[in-house]
Amino acid sequence: MGPLDTDVAPYVSTGELPSPEQVRRSLQDAYERCRTQTGGECSRVYPALARVPADLFGICAAGARGGLYAVGDAGHGFTIMSVAKPFVFALMCGAHHPDTVAQFVGLNATGRRFNAPPPSKTVRTVEPTQW
Repeated sequence: MGPLDTDVAPYVSTGELPSPEQVRRSLQDAYERCRTQTGGECSRVYPALARVPADLFGICAAGARGGLYAVGDAGHGFTIMSVAKPFVFALMCGAHHPDTVAQFVGLNATGRRFNAPPPSKTVRTVEPTQW
């Protein structure tokens, strides 16, 4: 049972965070459960992401009324890329089984897998007569 299992009101997309104690407990619980995960690798597609040390892990939640809650390495500066994706993924997993969602996610807007090598930088010229 997680820390939010005792709440009577849902806290997904309501615009309101749970009580400060609940937020702290939830962040700490998530941090403890996830901090030892070492799978995957840092993205090399974007230099700003490639420079982040892989052993850093932090979680931060900010409320619309100024509440700020953090655990782990949240004080370290991180580059934020595609910040909406984890929230959309979580909403989809709440509406569908995670295995079903996994059939449809994992591709970027170009149709390529995330962390795929960048496309070739070969430039092809087109002669005006080929237009």
